[in-house]
Amino acid sequence: MGQRGNYLLKTSDGITIHYTHWRAISIMPDLYLGENQFIEFVRECKVNEELLEQPWIEGCVLVDMPERKLYFWCVACTFESSVMDYFISALERKWPGWKVSQLKKRMYDIEELLSIDYTSQQDRHVIDMPARAQIVDDSIADWETALVVIKHNNDAFITKTGDLSAEQIVAYGPDAISLLIEKQQYVLPAELDIKATECIVIDTGQKQIVMSSSSLHLWEDNSYKWDGYSCVVGDHGYPGVLKIAGFDVSELVMPMEAAARKCNELTQPQDGFDPYGFAENMRTHASDDIQFNPDFFDTVKPKRSWFDKFRAMMNKFLRGE
Repeated sequence: MGQRGNYLLKTSDGITIHYTHWRAISIMPDLYLGENQFIEFVRECKVNEELLEQPWIEGCVLVDMPERKLYFWCVACTFESSVMDYFISALERKWPGWKVSQLKKRMYDIEELLSIDYTSQQDRHVIDMPARAQIVDDSIADWETALVVIKHNNDAFITKTGDLSAEQIVAYGPDAISLLIEKQQYVLPAELDIKATECIVIDTGQKQIVMSSSSLHLWEDNSYKWDGYSCVVGDHGYPGVLKIAGFDVSELVMPMEAAARKCNELTQPQDGFDPYGFAENMRTHASDDIQFNPDFFDTVKPKRSWFDKFRAMMNKFLRGE
């Protein structure tokens, strides 16, 4: 149990790997506190000898202090690419003089930046391979998983899936295309209206797949099924994936005012999880014999300035809380 992540501090003396057990999902608001508060917080975090392994790592930040470059990824990054673009531009104002980059290929990017071998050392993620009937019978009920775009030259077929993921489509192979184009057709939604959490574009003319997520080993393990195809993976979001695939997205992107509002919501300071309260509750209502890993009680979090506290108080007031 946790939201584990690594913070890497690179100085002239080398790199230290810091660990958080609960704040990987709070990377965006924590970074938004600014250079001094964030680095002070990271220095208080536990130091580890090695990076977290997959699938436990849910976020990573690399602070290159000599080069003044900030890199990050986290599973909590929004799917809306306009909001991420706005966040990065706003973050550079919070970190003046720093170059900020989202690591859209996650640990693939980290290993390239650090010149290490990481991804090949990780266990293979076993994909729930769909049967033909699962693709045929898949339908939208309570939620949407993937927006699927089959592109051929200037034509595009758009459909949506209920439970079927983009990973499963890639793992099934190109035979999935003929099954998908038998489904209900839709128009491309505006960014503000997107309900799916993934997007995949399969361009049968250019023989290219573009995905909105970075799935470790997915293409390495399944490329042999897609003869002649290339694959672009990464946290490109929507409609970022469409832009990479050659679509005009000017009529789909959300207004800047909406992106700014959503960015403000995502960057509210987070108090985080209370492990001691949870443990006490479990021991009271379940069993006194429950044992917890020492890392479970990691309570290190950024120190909030009076302005951050005032901002949080005002936002709660405006929300009527």
